[in-house]
Amino acid sequence: MNILKQYQDVHFLSEKAWRAFMDDIGLTGSRNRQRATEAMLYGSLMNHGFNLVTFSDGATV
Repeated sequence: MNILKQYQDVHFLSEKAWRAFMDDIGLTGSRNRQRATEAMLYGSLMNHGFNLVTFSDGATV
């Protein structure tokens, strides 16, 4: 997901805009899009001061 790092200051005003952005940068595949969406949401929460703890069961997809 390093490709998204350069866009950390970009704000998306709608889901439609977010999906268009993923199309524009060539981010394809449902799993890649899901990961990117989760990463952006997680990063946004952290940027807005939420202290988050992530738990994982270690499962791979």
